[in-house]
Formats: sequence, C-alpha cells, structure tokens
Amino acid sequence: MNDHPSQSQFLAYFDDELPDAEKQTIEHHLRCCDHCKAELECLRRALPEILDALRESLLRENPPAPKQWKPLDELLRETGEPSQNAPATQPSKPPGARPKGSPNGQ
Repeated sequence: MNDHPSQSQFLAYFDDELPDAEKQTIEHHLRCCDHCKAELECLRRALPEILDALRESLLRENPPAPKQWKPLDELLRETGEPSQNAPATQPSKPPGARPKGSPNGQ
C-alpha cells in the first residue's frame, strides 16, 4: 500500500468490517508505517469518547418515551386474546369422549 489508509478505512479495520485482502494490506502497511500505527492508536483511544458524545447528543434530541410500552403478552391478556406464547389450554375431555351415563360412556 503506497498511500496511507483513509480514516474510513481505519474505522472499518477497527470494526473488523474489511474484506480479508484489504485487511491484510492495511496490516502490512501498519507494520511498516509508524505514522499510521500512531493514527490507529489515537483512533482506538478516541473512539469510545466519540461514541459516548454521539449517544448523549442523540438522547438529548430524542429522549426516551415517557411511558414504557406494555409487553404484548400483557396487552393480549387484558383483551382476552390468546397469545402465541401462551400454553395451549387442554380440553377437559378428549374430543369425541362421551359423558358418563350415556351409552358406552359408562
């Protein structure tokens, strides 16, 4: 690699998002270039702070909802609708069973 990797390439390398060939090219360059080693190390130290600042900024612009949504199962119980996750109810008698006292029902 004659040219230094771009900052976007360093970010992709840092996040392990590069194709193997490009990753190997950057790793080879890093073995030979102290300037890029220092750049990558600086990025590694700064990235958590950048992400924290971005997260705080997004939360200020889009605060969480004032009221938490109820879980779907709870809403379905309130409406009387069966939930897909709820256990199936068992009939009291198997289908086709005859009541006691009827012929062949004993």
